[in-house]
Amino acid sequence: MLFDNERQTDSAPAIYDADLGKWCTYGELRALVARLAQSLEYPQKALAFCFCRNDLASVAWYLGAVEAGHAVALLDELQALRQVVVDREREQLSHALLCH
Repeated sequence: MLFDNERQTDSAPAIYDADLGKWCTYGELRALVARLAQSLEYPQKALAFCFCRNDLASVAWYLGAVEAGHAVALLDELQALRQVVVDREREQLSHALLCH
């Protein structure tokens, strides 16, 4: 299990959740990661793509995938969204040029 460290008690603050405006404790984080790891169980190791932001959810999903034994590729969510927009604009421009 991740976080097997006697210095981090269940009540100690682990991550500040800016969306909720409160601290998530190590106990809460451990429980969340355990639930996510269980939901990500798979018979064999897999590659998980984690589109991340600087938030509790991204950290928890990353740690859950690692806890479940998977390899994780961290990808910048905002950069991925920007690329989708750029690709879509490029596609629309190409289509417009071909139709005229």
